[in-house]
Amino acid sequence: MSESALQLAYDRIEELELKLESANERIKRTESFINRFLDPEDLGYTVNNYVRDDARESLGRERVESKL
Repeated sequence: MSESALQLAYDRIEELELKLESANERIKRTESFINRFLDPEDLGYTVNNYVRDDARESLGRERVESKL
């Protein structure tokens, strides 16, 4: 591989790493927001059981308050 090809590959890797970091940060913020619906001291009592179960399901957990 030529030096310029290696530099292009390195630049692309750096670009992808930045995009991955950004995506991971968005995922963390989204999970944090969703978890607020499950916290009775936060938004947990302001939403109904279906919304809480949807929140659980989106986090990969089992529905416990409503069965569809």
